[in-house]
Amino acid sequence: MILIEYRLPDMDGLEFFCKLKQQQPTPSIIMLTEYGNENIAVQAIKSGFQDYLVKQQVTAEILNTTVESVLLNAPKIEHKLIDKEVEISNLKQIQEELRLSNERFQLASRAVECVIYDWDITFNSVIRTEGITAILGYSLEEIEPSIEWWMELVHPEDKNSLFQPLQLVLANQKCN
Repeated sequence: MILIEYRLPDMDGLEFFCKLKQQQPTPSIIMLTEYGNENIAVQAIKSGFQDYLVKQQVTAEILNTTVESVLLNAPKIEHKLIDKEVEISNLKQIQEELRLSNERFQLASRAVECVIYDWDITFNSVIRTEGITAILGYSLEEIEPSIEWWMELVHPEDKNSLFQPLQLVLANQKCN
């Protein structure tokens, strides 16, 4: 929670709050000012201040009640922070599981001589295993990570039987 004076050396409290709101989450803020101005009070509340107090009218009891009221709303921000921490922790765990899974896949694909050529249609990218070098005799530098490279290897007589089902699948994907 922040208690802020309306008149600041370089800007007013409303300008400060506008800059502060760019951070997430925004803390609870009470504006305290020497100059009671109804327009500023309305602008402050509309901007998101939790309360507006005029120094000449503030007693210890009013300040205490206002701060308690604002603090009752503050746990919502704290819960959001905790949720973000849990989300980040879950993402880190998922990343680690993915890294381990990829590592196991790489070890398994090296242990057997096979070609795995995975084409991601959405991004038109290809992932292939190193077994392709032993089976097809190409070096990894010669093998372009594209579907076009793979299609050039298909024998001309086999292209129709390969391309027709592929085009049906792609057309079906566009419809869905």
